[in-house]
Amino acid sequence: MKHESQSSERLRRARELQRTFRRDPVGGKLTALKRLFFRLTASAFDRQAKAVEALLDVVEDLAAEKAGGVAWPAAGPAASAGRPVPEMPLAEGSPRSLPVIVDVGAEMLMPEKVLLYALVFGLKPQRCLEIGTFRGGSAAVICAAMDDNGFGRLVCVDPEPRIPPEVSERIAPRATILQGPSPEVLDEARKAAGGPFAFALIDGDHSTAGVLRDVEGVLDQVVGGAYLLFHDCHFAEVAAAVDESLRRHPRKLVDCGVLSVTAKPTTTEGGGEVVWGGLRLLRHLGR
Repeated sequence: MKHESQSSERLRRARELQRTFRRDPVGGKLTALKRLFFRLTASAFDRQAKAVEALLDVVEDLAAEKAGGVAWPAAGPAASAGRPVPEMPLAEGSPRSLPVIVDVGAEMLMPEKVLLYALVFGLKPQRCLEIGTFRGGSAAVICAAMDDNGFGRLVCVDPEPRIPPEVSERIAPRATILQGPSPEVLDEARKAAGGPFAFALIDGDHSTAGVLRDVEGVLDQVVGGAYLLFHDCHFAEVAAAVDESLRRHPRKLVDCGVLSVTAKPTTTEGGGEVVWGGLRLLRHLGR
């Protein structure tokens, strides 16, 4: 009887906490815990009594901590019911400039902008190269990540850049714009950066021959361990050029794969279909 009573009490507490979570989650910090909680409470209590009991204790402790005045971000219906949302101070090293990727007019899909930001923010290259700048959207994303890192220089190469004044102003503290074709101006780009590059975004001439020329030029301007990121890797000619580069340099380049798989199919004037989008990453292994 005592065992049945304890199980019944655990079940009652679990059901109560389930209702509480659905109504007003304790906070984003508990997302994984909440998922585990529901998985456990959906199973037989007799087999998992100790795990459920421990989990209930943790959840109740955190709920008590919230009630005691700890600032948790509001979530779910409570956030839209007029309840004030406390400001959460960002920890040192937090991505403060991340919102740039939402409003910047880059020639990239949103997953690609997020990934580009994350790669620069996470890999922390001292010097970056961009081939194909156009209106400067991807350059703004790279510079935002560098701002959050607290360091970094970007050199942008484009034969006809068309960067709006507001974007130019945003990237000016970190970016140097070189008007000229790649790979002809890549030596000048390296000098402007003050040394070899650790990260290169290749998004210029999308013909197979053009991408191959860019790769050959970039390989002379990067450090060992540098990353080469190709935009529009779903486009057939870009994909062919990346594959050919790997065949040409099996000891220099390693394929890290397609990191952003979102594709953007478009219909040509002749009624055919062309697929754009996608980011593919290679790594330079050294000389």
